[in-house]
Amino acid sequence: MAIRIVAPLIEFEVKGFSGLLSSLVFMVLISATFVGIDLRFASKTDDMHGFRLITGLIAFPVFLLSGAFQDLFAEVIGC
Repeated sequence: MAIRIVAPLIEFEVKGFSGLLSSLVFMVLISATFVGIDLRFASKTDDMHGFRLITGLIAFPVFLLSGAFQDLFAEVIGC
């Protein structure tokens, strides 16, 4: 499993098989939620560019607020 290989490199501790399984289930549910949201927007819009704009407006704040840049931001401001 890729998660078992990458987890020690990013200092993420997976607690046994149940922790790995619950992580995978959570990731699948989150991805299914975003796919469902995108399908709902895609079915309501006629313009492909408008669809990409709406999904970009949803995905960009989610990505920034996820903590993906937290360590980088701390380095930049000197904390």
